[in-house]
Amino acid sequence: MIKQIGIILIFVAIAAGLVLVLSPGQFGRSATASGGMNPLLGDAFKEPFANPEIDPFDIVQVLAAKEGDVVGGRGEQLMITNGIRHIVPMNEITRLLPPDRIPSIDNPQYISSSEADIWLADEEFVLGITRNGISRAYPLQILVWHEIVNDHFNAEPLLITYCPLCFTGIAFEPFIDGEPVQFGTSGNLYNSDLVMYDRRTSSYWSQITGQAIVGELAGLTLEKVPIDTIRWGDWKRIHPDTEVLSRETGFGSPYGQEAYPGYYDRGGPNFRVAEDDSRLPAKAIVYGVFKDGIARAYPEEAVANAGGLVNDIIGNLNILVVQEPGQISKPQGERDSRAVSNRLTRIFDRTLDGLVLEFEIVEGRLFDKQTGSEWSFEGNGLSGDNAGKKLVRLPSAAEFWFAWSSFYPGTELFS
Repeated sequence: MIKQIGIILIFVAIAAGLVLVLSPGQFGRSATASGGMNPLLGDAFKEPFANPEIDPFDIVQVLAAKEGDVVGGRGEQLMITNGIRHIVPMNEITRLLPPDRIPSIDNPQYISSSEADIWLADEEFVLGITRNGISRAYPLQILVWHEIVNDHFNAEPLLITYCPLCFTGIAFEPFIDGEPVQFGTSGNLYNSDLVMYDRRTSSYWSQITGQAIVGELAGLTLEKVPIDTIRWGDWKRIHPDTEVLSRETGFGSPYGQEAYPGYYDRGGPNFRVAEDDSRLPAKAIVYGVFKDGIARAYPEEAVANAGGLVNDIIGNLNILVVQEPGQISKPQGERDSRAVSNRLTRIFDRTLDGLVLEFEIVEGRLFDKQTGSEWSFEGNGLSGDNAGKKLVRLPSAAEFWFAWSSFYPGTELFS
């Protein structure tokens, strides 16, 4: 009981913006932190690309990178301080808790949708994903207390992550040099976002970018996997046979209670972020795309005002941004304490077999204009010439505006 009360007090303090513990942590197997902030480190994003040939998904190239080389798609340069490799200024990392004080779920158990209905309301949010023929829902009321689930789909590892401060639910393929690796919470934040660590090298990873930011693997990037942030009632309607993450986690956390009371009522983030972009409210929900050096954010509200559909181009990528009609809204007059999002938004590559398709919604159904084929809002061809075909979905996540604009300063904004 004392341990549970202590954990609750930690979450309350985080919501209030209090730094509880300064924990330098371990930045790699052979590297140790200096133990303090370093105000001499500069801005990692302002320097020109020194070496654009380094592939951030290639571990051999990343490990061979030298100080000053650009190892990230956003122009991050490799820095080395006291022997520690990093691509962000270390004084911009907020240190709060010891590693794993927020415990990851490493042996997840699942229940049926009817069993989950006993304690999970239709209006609540879950992360939903279908992989290898298995559909699963991860209720945010559980994830808010754990932030990471090290999962498997038919023996295939998958990393499920959620940052309640940024409202970002992101899935990754957790492989380093071809080997599966588990992740945990580092107890740190960067741009008010979850910083993970891998249990192979103890490198620190940014959740929003999926890139190692401090440690032996600094610059390496994980492959993202599309996942939905969706209301439970909508998810189980689309996937009636879904499995649901059980509350039986072995930790006894107070699931269903607020972990960050008052946080979603306040206008901005509690912790340091790189940018304060006032073009949107700080906690407006956006979906971002970064391609060919171009970052663009699609506010959920702006997409809804455009009829729930946007045909767009970013660099050489033709994209479809679409919202499925008829989604559940929060109850009239009731505040949704977990987010302000009402509409699931998905983003696809709308080039198929070399042909760029243009889409429209007609009476609540999705069609391409080139062939008249009907499509599901999950990107599957239902009828016409494109029946049985599938659009490639981009792994864009719902997130607060302050988070996207901090990681992508000067981002373009759809309106």
